[in-house]
Amino acid sequence: MPGSILSAFTSLKKKSLEAAARAFINRQIAKFGVLTRLQIDCRNRAIRGELDLRGELSSIVISVGSYDLSETGGVSFIALRDVSASREWITALLNQYLVGQKLQIPQVVRIALQP
Repeated sequence: MPGSILSAFTSLKKKSLEAAARAFINRQIAKFGVLTRLQIDCRNRAIRGELDLRGELSSIVISVGSYDLSETGGVSFIALRDVSASREWITALLNQYLVGQKLQIPQVVRIALQP
């Protein structure tokens, strides 16, 4: 019984943190569309998201194969690695302009991404 309560609490915490991360991302991409689904695998440092982008007829799936977290002066950052998307042009765009860049993230998002 205590194990199932802990498991339920852990699941609720994960979903709450994923919701906070999704809300943060949606504020960043509001001009382009909306992130409808977000799955974070902290152990493997992987992320999968589904986006409804303006002008696209179907959802776009973006996968992040790995990421690095860092902190400088109390400010949290993420650097994405191994990024792919369900549209070839989006994969190319992400790899050229986003992969490897240190992106500032709120502390709650960093917590969601830590194992």
